[in-house]
Amino acid sequence: MGEIKSTLDLVMEKTKKLKLNEKEKEKLFHEENKKKAKALFQKYFINQGRLESILDELKILPEENKKEVINLLLEDILAKIDLFNDNKREFNGIAIITGASIDEIYKSYKKLYEKFISQVKKVEKKIALDIKNELSKKGISGSSVIPNVYGSKSWTKSLDSIKSSYLEELENIKKKIRDIV
Repeated sequence: MGEIKSTLDLVMEKTKKLKLNEKEKEKLFHEENKKKAKALFQKYFINQGRLESILDELKILPEENKKEVINLLLEDILAKIDLFNDNKREFNGIAIITGASIDEIYKSYKKLYEKFISQVKKVEKKIALDIKNELSKKGISGSSVIPNVYGSKSWTKSLDSIKSSYLEELENIKKKIRDIV
């Protein structure tokens, strides 16, 4: 009586003679590096793993994969940097994985971030006051009235305007990082 084979065994048997061409190997190699970079990003920048441990994981990578994985990881980190967070962890991570000194770049980012947040808070207060005044005109007032700033159209419009005015500076900071590494 014959042996019962698993699906994997059958697939392996059928594909035994197939070979990958160079283009397919290159694509497979790139996909493998993308997966590794995404896994590292998830572990250290989403799940908040110990940043210093990332170097240990990068060290065990084959030399031919390391540079691409670091570049892909760097791009993921840069994509995460925005104006709504101080991004200290992301800047630390960039410094760790690249070995580059980016303290001055972080200082310029921090100034931009603080300027942005300050402007957002000013606009938030102004819109809250405007909403309170509108409600007051309609006879709605008192200490328990809390205006819904974030639900107003003027908030969305103002925030978009503020973000777009700072976006170019943020992209310049990211470009400086790419240029250093």
